[in-house]
Amino acid sequence: MKNFALAAVLTAVSTIFAVVPCVAAEVALQHHTFDVENTTIKAGESVTFTNNGDTAANIQVVDAHGNIDDKGLQKPGDGIQETLMTPGEYKVRDALHPKIAMRVIVQPQPKGPTVTSR
Repeated sequence: MKNFALAAVLTAVSTIFAVVPCVAAEVALQHHTFDVENTTIKAGESVTFTNNGDTAANIQVVDAHGNIDDKGLQKPGDGIQETLMTPGEYKVRDALHPKIAMRVIVQPQPKGPTVTSR
């Protein structure tokens, strides 16, 4: 019975952490530019993009294969959170202002220690 209870608790905790991604970076869009040219996160972490400008923006995340994830319109003051699961390099751009762009580098999660049972 104790093993069942422990398994239930561990499952609940792992579910909570799987649903709530870690925000590893925050990027601001202001005066028609991102405040950083590049940011690096680990797979499964998130980047928050906040429109601190005085005009609307339309953030798009483009993967290495050219697939575009259009995040829709962000009004001034709006923010979005993007969780990237696959390691690689992503281009982030503002579809309304094409010269506004940056890169997000997603590194693999480090492999943890192997746990064995007796």
